[in-house]
Amino acid sequence: IADKCGDPIANAIETDYNDALAEAIYAPYGTTPPPLNTIEIINSTGNDGAYTVDSTEAQGARIKIVVSGTIPSLVADGQVRFGESGFAVEDVISSKRQFVVNTDLSRKLFIGEVFTIVGSTDNDGDFTVKTIDYDPLNGWTKINVEETVIAPTTTTLGELEYTKGLDIKYVIMGPNSEIYVKGGADDAAVEEMALFLKKHFFSHEGLHILEHVLLRPKHNENIFIDFTEGAIPLDDTITTLGDFTFMKKLPIVSIDEMTNSILVAGDITAELAGLVLQDIYIRGSEAGINDGAYKLLSFSIVGTNTAIKVFQNIPTNALADQGDFIYSHTVSIDSISSQTSLTIVVPDDQISKDFPVSISASEDDVNNGNYQIDSLTIIDPSETEVILLSREMYVRDELLPINSQADCITCELTNPYSFIM
Repeated sequence: IADKCGDPIANAIETDYNDALAEAIYAPYGTTPPPLNTIEIINSTGNDGAYTVDSTEAQGARIKIVVSGTIPSLVADGQVRFGESGFAVEDVISSKRQFVVNTDLSRKLFIGEVFTIVGSTDNDGDFTVKTIDYDPLNGWTKINVEETVIAPTTTTLGELEYTKGLDIKYVIMGPNSEIYVKGGADDAAVEEMALFLKKHFFSHEGLHILEHVLLRPKHNENIFIDFTEGAIPLDDTITTLGDFTFMKKLPIVSIDEMTNSILVAGDITAELAGLVLQDIYIRGSEAGINDGAYKLLSFSIVGTNTAIKVFQNIPTNALADQGDFIYSHTVSIDSISSQTSLTIVVPDDQISKDFPVSISASEDDVNNGNYQIDSLTIIDPSETEVILLSREMYVRDELLPINSQADCITCELTNPYSFIM
């Protein structure tokens, strides 16, 4: 951190940010001896395949990987793919969407990346890192995720594993070829510093040299607030309950990549009416290959199935698991079972928890708005109780006043943006 004259006012003490990733490539956790690991190069012009790693070294923003033998091509493209597994989950806090692991993953997993929980009773699946924080005092890493986390029903919390792909920047051919990749931990460290300043100094009165440069208000937008943190609960006394819009999911029967069509069982044409040129989704396909958003072009009945044609190309139909077809669907609310839950006549396995939901047409609009799902409870095979986690609310902070008459000469700032670079 520097002042407007370029003089430092604070320095980070951490160095060698990519050491942990270099070590993970050479000797990944969760593998069995011998310690030398095998990496895979993917999406390259001429070097795709598996290679035995002789050594790794973090060199600033890049990681040097020495592999046995000569690689075929000098074209530096594609990615080096590797992974680790077997990190025991020590705690799961569903209200915070948080997993706790008893090791340091802060220089291996970064915001926006995906990891997988396996072997748990309740939370097996892929999760996206929202924040990650390592506490060196107790050796725990706390990972907050974007997706809903289910409160554990047993002590079997599972294990964390991840797979990463690092971009290849250049290669050197030889008896033992060298591959240089961008690690990314240095960029994550810069982002952490920015988040640290925002959290500790920009969000309240704090370090005096920083406190009057705040771009206030910090919040001036609609954000999701958990019910446990003060969100307005549902009014369960109204008589006109309204409609519930959610993302419905159905198993994909097959994919026709030649016509960019998705086939699902049954006739859902009435539910797709009005969704033309709207986004639909594929989720849960093998290795996420077909996952993503697609524009709905048309739909038709093919035998006893519905064929849905999309605008974009669907990568492949050669998957063992084609995943789920997901689209927006609206039903009437059957009942409001509590101030944070409601019931609808829809099977639980047809409700996607990965997307926000909304209520409309409620009495006096009292419950209208957007919500996030916490969990689902089966009432019977055709009816589900939807437990809500949070409600979207408008939040605006108060502006912090600037004191231009302060006793301290250096505090007499009339321009609140004058002293930070």
